[in-house]
Amino acid sequence: MPLLEKRITKDWAGKVLHPDRKMISAILFDLMEMGKEIAKEIKIRDYENLEIFLDEHKNGRSPFHLLEGESHLDGNLAQLKKCPMLSLLNSFRAEGKLPEHFDEVTEKYKYYYKKKEGVLHPFCIVHQTIRAQIGDHFRIDGKKVQIYQIACINSAGDRIVYSTEGVSRSRMSREEIDKKVSGNACLYMIKCV
Repeated sequence: MPLLEKRITKDWAGKVLHPDRKMISAILFDLMEMGKEIAKEIKIRDYENLEIFLDEHKNGRSPFHLLEGESHLDGNLAQLKKCPMLSLLNSFRAEGKLPEHFDEVTEKYKYYYKKKEGVLHPFCIVHQTIRAQIGDHFRIDGKKVQIYQIACINSAGDRIVYSTEGVSRSRMSREEIDKKVSGNACLYMIKCV
């Protein structure tokens, strides 16, 4: 079970995302702080070269695999097979719909972080915060690692959201991105700089 599924509980999420909490900026702060806390729990080490990192990932031992579960690496692109937050997200659905304030939180995040708007729901915010933290804390071949979210697709496969920054850095067309994210949960890039 990926670390995200273990650590983000319905009890915690219900408190942080309670509909009576009116300060959306405080909710965003709590979501990102939880991401930072979880990132500290992941054992992170440097890799001598990209091949060693890719081998660790393929064998389920990379920090990303431990965090979120199985993903396919295609060069420096990671295609996450299943959203580790889907069960938790579905537990908040009533009559097939998420609470309205979930959209408010997500839209406010997109407003504040304009180039990182590739999020579908509040739990994406936690998840992507963790990924960024992991990238900030290890090296591959002595180079810093940066993570760029490119796109997420909802579980029904009929809505894709894009991150302006990730799309730009990937240098892929929307059609190429759509093809790579289709049948997956999201697409992100691992870049050594």
